[in-house]
Amino acid sequence: MIKFEIQKKKFQQILKTHSEHAANYQLSNVLSNIQIAVKGDVLNFYSTDGNRLLRTRLKLDKEHRTFK
Repeated sequence: MIKFEIQKKKFQQILKTHSEHAANYQLSNVLSNIQIAVKGDVLNFYSTDGNRLLRTRLKLDKEHRTFK
């Protein structure tokens, strides 16, 4: 299990940006999605509209176990 904290406002803003990006290309919505992945000390958000990939990376503050 992975446990971390992220500011609610930052998380909402990232999800809003990625969901708008994923929804831009309506003809191929089967390829539209958002993926959230943790790799090491980085939280990655990925989304695609079927043509382009958008990635947002948040680095972990190891002392406080929060993402900035």
